[in-house]
Amino acid sequence: MPMQPDLAKLHIDPAKLEAVIALDFKDSLAIAMYQAIGLRQIKPLLSLVLTQFFLLGLILIFVLPISLVLIGNAGRLPEEPVAIAHLVLTLVGLSWLLLLAWTGYLWSRARQMKALARLMIEIDKFNDVIRAIDLLDQLKLADSGSGGDHSLPNRQEAIEALQLTQTSLMNALQVEKLLRLHQEMNNHRHEIVVKLEQNLTALMAFEVNNNADDYSRLLNDAVQISLSVHREMRNMKGIF
Repeated sequence: MPMQPDLAKLHIDPAKLEAVIALDFKDSLAIAMYQAIGLRQIKPLLSLVLTQFFLLGLILIFVLPISLVLIGNAGRLPEEPVAIAHLVLTLVGLSWLLLLAWTGYLWSRARQMKALARLMIEIDKFNDVIRAIDLLDQLKLADSGSGGDHSLPNRQEAIEALQLTQTSLMNALQVEKLLRLHQEMNNHRHEIVVKLEQNLTALMAFEVNNNADDYSRLLNDAVQISLSVHREMRNMKGIF
């Protein structure tokens, strides 16, 4: 069953992210590295390990044959098996050094992008809330046998909170991008931060009952995501 239009509009997919944050391959790896090492996230850790092994394989594929051909053309390729093995081990060690140098550069880049790495985790949480509401919609539809009840007040409040949260997330991504790429654009950055403050104020106006239903619990999740985004904005240098 397709997702309800109001939820589909809120979902932050890779295309929406790419339109805002403008990351290249190394920046994506840097974010995954900080999430894996700095934030101890399992999923990016597995992705990072696989990527590093893949890069090592690429380095070996290029370094070993090219080096052996160059050494052979220079007439210095040893004939003894032991000497050849020693040469191959040396080239493998060189490949490891290249990978370590790349990893060191990537970590230095990752430390510069830690704010974006944290925001990406909040976006994952936000999308999880969207999927949870979609699941609730389908369950209620199956129970009622009708077209779904969009008049449920708790659901509507959750959608409104998610709309504000989505705006806060996208604005936070814009602030991070301005800080990372265009630090001189202070006026535009200030306008976005003001919008973030306004969205947070609006979100805090929602009341969540301790005995609330599933929709209200998801509304609370949306508020918590916005609070995390707001804290991250305060941590970014030079915003306040």
